[in-house]
Amino acid sequence: MGVSPATISRELKRGRVVLRDSDWRDYESYSADVAQDDHDEKATHKGPGLKIGNDHALAQHIEDKILKEKYSPDAVIMEIESGKYEFKTTICQQSRIDLNRSRRPYHQATNKYHS
Repeated sequence: MGVSPATISRELKRGRVVLRDSDWRDYESYSADVAQDDHDEKATHKGPGLKIGNDHALAQHIEDKILKEKYSPDAVIMEIESGKYEFKTTICQQSRIDLNRSRRPYHQATNKYHS
């Protein structure tokens, strides 16, 4: 196959699920969907954190708008860019893209709660 045995082993581990047969006995199987979901989730944790997480006032503002007031990330950013609020961090296009792609709740996308 041209693939390292370690790669195959990781893939099998990533996609391992426990199923139950008609006699209610558990058995292990492989699910490509579970493996892909696990891979996608772990991929969101790669790379540096968002720089907006270092500006606690900005992070709190965005978090409140998204979680409490149900704003979309784009709506919050447009409001900030309108000049209504001023923060020490400016939001670049890449930060906007990263925030919108993040599947995690906003407080997990920042380093606000991490030591």
